[in-house]
Amino acid sequence: MITGTLALVRPRRYRGVDDGERRADRRRRLVEAGLELFGTGGYQAASVRQICAAAGLTERYFYESFPNREDLLAAVYEDIVAALRQGMGAALDAAPAGASAKGAACLDVYFAYIEANRPAGRVLLFEVLGVSPTIDRIYNQGMEGLARMLSRAAFGEGPPAAEGSLFGLGVAGAVVAIGVHWILTGYNRDRAEIVAHCTALLAALADRPQITPPKGAARETPP
Repeated sequence: MITGTLALVRPRRYRGVDDGERRADRRRRLVEAGLELFGTGGYQAASVRQICAAAGLTERYFYESFPNREDLLAAVYEDIVAALRQGMGAALDAAPAGASAKGAACLDVYFAYIEANRPAGRVLLFEVLGVSPTIDRIYNQGMEGLARMLSRAAFGEGPPAAEGSLFGLGVAGAVVAIGVHWILTGYNRDRAEIVAHCTALLAALADRPQITPPKGAARETPP
């Protein structure tokens, strides 16, 4: 029999599930509801009440996990970025050597994801823009992560030259712009065509000219 302090901290269980597991399940349901509502009707149109109704929870449980809608938006966005990072990283590891092969592999994962998960695509590329400085910082971190992934495809495991990270951000921006256009035009081009154009941009990153910053200019630290 457990007694003393251990007995006091032993988690309560209901139908074999303890409090922590139930809280995690409620949080997951809220994130899923947020993804669906933010990615269809838009972040600004989705109220806490609507999110809770979609999750099958009361508002009490919303505030158990998130202080506000913005915090939920951040969680939804970060889950999307994490899924992309995992999928693109695995594709890079499995692809043959060479910027074109590795670039095509990870870019296909990126565009396949936003094609198959259309609410996620809208959150990733539209709904996080201009919400607040906090969300702007999270979005910028996501863009830097995409730039690092594309730089890895272009240069391999070795760190790029300092200016390479700016090229990576430039290509990441182009990939995002093409993704935005693809969504706004109703995915009216075949994904293979989209991937081919973005892979060509990545090849330009791999073949970039060496850039010498102006004398006295601060050099950027590679991502």
